[in-house]
Amino acid sequence: MIEKRPSNDRGSTNIDWLDSRHSFSFGQYHDASRQSHGALRVINDDRVAALQGFGTHPHRNAEIVSYVLSGALEHRDSMGNGNVIKPGQFQYMSAGRGVTHSEFNPNDETSHFLQIWLLPNEENAEPAYAQSDIAQIEPKNGLQLIASNIDPAAPIQWRTDATLWRGSYTIGDSGELPGNGDRGYLHVIKGKLQLGEISLSEGDAAAISNESSSLNLVGLEDSEFLWFSL
Repeated sequence: MIEKRPSNDRGSTNIDWLDSRHSFSFGQYHDASRQSHGALRVINDDRVAALQGFGTHPHRNAEIVSYVLSGALEHRDSMGNGNVIKPGQFQYMSAGRGVTHSEFNPNDETSHFLQIWLLPNEENAEPAYAQSDIAQIEPKNGLQLIASNIDPAAPIQWRTDATLWRGSYTIGDSGELPGNGDRGYLHVIKGKLQLGEISLSEGDAAAISNESSSLNLVGLEDSEFLWFSL
């Protein structure tokens, strides 16, 4: 089954410094049918105003990835990491048994990034941190392997039962999405794609479960997307 999840069905948080769209229940947004999909728990599409951000706060037993689309994101945590994440970079933090961190926009322009949480496959592990830059990852059939717990070639080795690819298609590109079709999640960052009979545009997603046929994706416009095999 392929379930389209339109962009305008997402929840939202709008305050003076943050404009966020929630693909799953988060904060004050609650939808019983949007709690998680496999290990995938959160995809927040965040825009943070200049010189604003998330103050120091704790996490525990969560696999957290931020992907910066424009602007910058300054990260600091209780493990001693302090880095500015730039467009095209993925930041990974395994909260494990407990960590505190802050995320701040250090620039005079809006920071736009995706904040992604997944459920860990082991609890109370040692916290960990890593970064990956798409400019350093060789694409194959329009896909770049970002993170995995089963593929040693992935630049990010995380503690969750999922594999993450970043995709980039031009008009007319097509390919079969990797995975066995049992469960997956496609999130469109920009552009327009065709997945089977379903057309997907910016902010749309497709939740896949128990799909017996292959998942063929076609680029209808120049597009960027994330594919989670779950």
